[in-house]
Amino acid sequence: RGQACTFVSERIYPQQSTVQVLAFAGESQQPLPFQMGLPALDLFPRELWARVMGRRLRTQTRFDLALGDVCGEVALREAIVDYLRVSRGIDCQPEQVFITHGYAASIALILHALAKPGNGMWIEDPGFPLIRPIVTRHDVEILPVPADDK
Repeated sequence: RGQACTFVSERIYPQQSTVQVLAFAGESQQPLPFQMGLPALDLFPRELWARVMGRRLRTQTRFDLALGDVCGEVALREAIVDYLRVSRGIDCQPEQVFITHGYAASIALILHALAKPGNGMWIEDPGFPLIRPIVTRHDVEILPVPADDK
């Protein structure tokens, strides 16, 4: 009598998983970017933004599209002054407030106005990592200051 078994294959192949990963409606399968300073763009109300922008653009005059105040919109600077007065007890004027494109632009503007090559600048260590290249670009020496004693 011969062998009492069934021969299938000389190799064992891994089984294909029957479990499917379900994504929420509209969720991307791409990995999430864990980059500092990047907002949750998936939560941004794009449809509402497009509607408001469309309405605003339809009512623009030729003067509205001209270059505005280089220090920023006066109404925004006034609102910031009011906020600083109430929340921080800081008494300042709209002429003392500058609106920039963000943290990097603000630091670059300050360095351009006040720093000279070879000056030193105290920076918390550890601190916001994006400030170092900006300071270095202005030929300013970074003087690390410990953020705490631990």
